[in-house]
Amino acid sequence: MKIDITNVVRTNGIYTSQLWKGYYAAEVIVKAGENYLRVRYPYDVRADAECALEQIKQKKSEIKTPAYKPLVHLMDKRGERVL
Repeated sequence: MKIDITNVVRTNGIYTSQLWKGYYAAEVIVKAGENYLRVRYPYDVRADAECALEQIKQKKSEIKTPAYKPLVHLMDKRGERVL
């Protein structure tokens, strides 16, 4: 599934990744049809994560390439993760 980052609803910031040790994750909420997705883009350098988040805020169609494929979670209308 291709995620359209121009449909970002909210940017949540940058987190120290627990899944990818020593990496930083830029996290955003994206609207995909009727659903909302929480997407975390992993970067090995914090400056790269900040750059990607800034590109997302500017509604650019392409962002800095993450180190790995992004982690995606389906969210409900309250903002809770759906299992």
